Amino acid sequence: MMLWNLINTLLGLVALAIAIWGVTANVRQYNLAKRQDEEAKKQKEEDEEWSLRFGRAAKNLTNIGRRYMLGGKTYGQGFGFDLVFPDAELRQRIESLLIFRNSNRDITSRSLPNEQLRLTHVRKAITDVLDAIEKVKRDSPDLAGAMGILH
Repeated sequence: MMLWNLINTLLGLVALAIAIWGVTANVRQYNLAKRQDEEAKKQKEEDEEWSLRFGRAAKNLTNIGRRYMLGGKTYGQGFGFDLVFPDAELRQRIESLLIFRNSNRDITSRSLPNEQLRLTHVRKAITDVLDAIEKVKRDSPDLAGAMGILH
């Protein structure tokens, strides 16, 4: 009889250990799912932020289009795209990553999915565009007004 009590006690302890292991595994799984949800929410917010930034940059680039500036105070005269973005390397990055330009110098924005907007070099190009536009707004409101990027 004592042997059966000992066996039952051992079986009870094994069952308790398995139950404890199951509970801790469920808690770990819950914490993992919660962390993944938080990361997905953070990624979604970041994607929305960069989508808005790209939208602002694309709107301003489209406004610049093939506009031509005659004799501005600070920037002189020329096509707006070249005046707002005097750095040839930046213009090339803009054209290869953010916009299409046709032979008439018209500018249309590319469609960039979130996966591309997450790339560091694309984000840098967007930031550089917005920074250059802010510089023009600050330093030469006459050029910004003529290019349709004042607001």
